[in-house]
Amino acid sequence: MDEFPFVAACRDDDVAALVRLLSSEYLTPYTLNQTDKTGRTGLSHASEQGFMDILRPLGSLEGMDVNIPDNEGNTPLIFAAEAGQPEAVKFLIQNFPDINIDQENENGLTALIKAAIQGQSQTASLLLEAGASVLHKDKMRGMNAQEWALYCGRKDCADSIAKFLKTKKTWFKKHGTPPCIRQKQQHRQSISEPDLIYAVKNNDRGLKVNFQQTFRRIFSRCTGNKKRELTPNKQAFQPLVQAARCASSPLLPDIVSPPNSPMIFKRECVNQRPIMIVPKVNISP
Repeated sequence: MDEFPFVAACRDDDVAALVRLLSSEYLTPYTLNQTDKTGRTGLSHASEQGFMDILRPLGSLEGMDVNIPDNEGNTPLIFAAEAGQPEAVKFLIQNFPDINIDQENENGLTALIKAAIQGQSQTASLLLEAGASVLHKDKMRGMNAQEWALYCGRKDCADSIAKFLKTKKTWFKKHGTPPCIRQKQQHRQSISEPDLIYAVKNNDRGLKVNFQQTFRRIFSRCTGNKKRELTPNKQAFQPLVQAARCASSPLLPDIVSPPNSPMIFKRECVNQRPIMIVPKVNISP
């Protein structure tokens, strides 16, 4: 007697043995999910071989885990997609709501990528229609399903993926983006950049005007628009004041006003640049 009767019945397509197990009390959530030495379940063997007479009764059993991977991380869906078993792929997707369609193995390969590598256009199309990610990239070469198909020379499979993407974009353009995808895009947008930048990019005039007014108010506080006289303490740090004091040195005693004469410096805001008004200097011949 085999150590795992359920796994052996699924692997050997032994329908009679499976019927005997179903009529007995042997099948429990534990025995349904038993694995062999390679870590594969009975569902994994039957899915890879496309044994539909074995798979159909399993769809109504409770406690079966469809996402159990083998020792290399490959799930029943990955085996079915790689082997080109469209009926098995459709059965797994339709009868197991908790199936992880984008579950990856140890190398980061999903069922869609595995199907693309083997050139299984039919199973790849089924996975795409079920919502498999086209943008997912593996851990080995960092390529997605379409890039893997081109890399392995599977032109027909690559063309089917490209055709699906084109059809999807055309449908969105004609009917609009579905609400579920729109909410994901808005959520991703709010995380990636501030609302102000998002408003400016989308020409939201209300937020732009509010931003401009706020910026002008803060900038006017920093610069000031009123004329005011500089105090003597501040005059010492002005570059033109220092230049005027150098010009009134003993080398030029007759061409400038006396050192004790009042010097008035005013700052006016013209194009946001301060202008220093220096007393007129008369140069004698």
